[in-house]
Amino acid sequence: MFARARRDSHNVTAGTIEGGAALAAKTPLGRLGRVTDIAPLAVFLASDELAWITGEVIRAAGGLVVAT
Repeated sequence: MFARARRDSHNVTAGTIEGGAALAAKTPLGRLGRVTDIAPLAVFLASDELAWITGEVIRAAGGLVVAT
């Protein structure tokens, strides 16, 4: 069975400046992700370099998963 995710674990309102700041404060990096953080991963995932990798979960969360 899969563990059920807690939707209120961050206690922020999505889509607000205050909510974004509160979420950023909870990450080890102290900020939200930027396009420049995600773009290299997206390029890698779309490349032929990924041909041998299957069934993996790659989290680009700035350490938020570890911090909570």
